Amino acid sequence: MKFIVLLFFIVGFLHAHKVNLFVTEQNSTLNIYSYFADKKPCKNCTLTIKDQNKTLLTDLLNSDGEYTYTPKTKTLKVVV
Repeated sequence: MKFIVLLFFIVGFLHAHKVNLFVTEQNSTLNIYSYFADKKPCKNCTLTIKDQNKTLLTDLLNSDGEYTYTPKTKTLKVVV
């Protein structure tokens, strides 16, 4: 029984720290949105944009958990 309670506690804790990331493209500009599982924005979270193995940009999301980026290449990896 203790194991089940502990398991539910761990799963709940992990879900509380989940970060959702959405990237949309409009007019050759990437709009990046990030928020936690409780719908609060990921304020001032570190954002990294990579092209294969090279880091192109490291910056912070704004107070709404958003960032706008104009890419110079087609294939990118976005990490929050």
